[in-house]
Amino acid sequence: MAKAKKYKGARILKIETTTGDTRYQVDRVHGGRRCRKNFPTREEAREYARREKDLITQVGNEAFELSKQQREDATSAIKKLAGCPVTLQQAADYWIKQKGSMTKGESLRERCEQYIAFQGNKGHWRDGSVNDFRKRMNPWNEELGHLKAKTIDAGDIEAVFTAREWKRTNAYNYLRHLSMLYSWLMKKGYADTNPTVQIELGRKLKKNPAIWKPAEVRRIMAKAEELRPAMVPYMALAFFGMVRPEELCTEDKSKKQLRWEDLDFDLNTIHISVDVSKTHEERELEMLGHLRTWLVKYRKGEGEIFPFSYTSLGRWRREIYREAKVKSITDGARHTGATYTYALYGLEKSLNMLRHQDSRMLKRHYENKATNQERPAKEFFEIAPDMDNIIAFEKTA
Repeated sequence: MAKAKKYKGARILKIETTTGDTRYQVDRVHGGRRCRKNFPTREEAREYARREKDLITQVGNEAFELSKQQREDATSAIKKLAGCPVTLQQAADYWIKQKGSMTKGESLRERCEQYIAFQGNKGHWRDGSVNDFRKRMNPWNEELGHLKAKTIDAGDIEAVFTAREWKRTNAYNYLRHLSMLYSWLMKKGYADTNPTVQIELGRKLKKNPAIWKPAEVRRIMAKAEELRPAMVPYMALAFFGMVRPEELCTEDKSKKQLRWEDLDFDLNTIHISVDVSKTHEERELEMLGHLRTWLVKYRKGEGEIFPFSYTSLGRWRREIYREAKVKSITDGARHTGATYTYALYGLEKSLNMLRHQDSRMLKRHYENKATNQERPAKEFFEIAPDMDNIIAFEKTA
């Protein structure tokens, strides 16, 4: 028997049998176990030794320490995945994400509720904000809510887009709320990355807020006086005072809303307290145009400006818009008042009335819309009620 020669960490031994045959044996140790394999030629033995050396370099000795049962299990899994565009490693990763161990409170659905509770405890959100966030998160929770929030990646999000077939604007809004959640998770250390930043939806078109023309506002106020006089103070404050809808009528009756006691008819100001303000920021608003006249006509000594239900507000508002023959516009009264205020009074007064965080935000929303709107703005602020008939009304269901 010839002396064994070392090659690629293995011994290659030339063996001659009693029948005169020659074979080459590769002898090496894998994971503490000795392995021997015979080949008819030296070249084949050397090629095998080289491949085994490369395999160890790539995956380490662990691959050679698998038991017989583990090797059989891996072989069976590979056969089952035949024809599928997935590796055994990818299949294992998918199972871990779907069924792997998870501590209570780590799922996307649970993290979503934790975020809502956090915002509520801080006093940042009212019921309307909570309901809107839940609405936008429902599809994500239906599709991915059972997964650990930390393991969700861009591929999971794109799969939801594919399944839901959202249009781009809708997709942007749903993605924005998911991104809000992940930004908070990262701050809290509950997630390492925000997977939404990897999603490309294309550039979102920036549109100016829709507004009503002065003639349409005049018809709205006239129909409010005719059909629902209880709505007139609400509409006047929304149009000419630019008071936020949530500050005039909130869905949650445990929250405070604007009262007649908050109006100062001597100073012509509207006081928005911290408890009433949507942004929890106290502010004083000026009664512009004929707002004071509108309010004096329907003035009450005390109580809420709109002491009716949120449901009544929606029903009466739709009735007025329909009879006035105008389209419904989301936050249309505030956007209309803001645009005409910017056009007639300029940036500084608009900032004081709207209390945006900075001038850039206000200019982005209203500057273009207010261009060449001085004449319509004057018409808007000249809209006044007929003071011949002062209407007094009582609270009705």
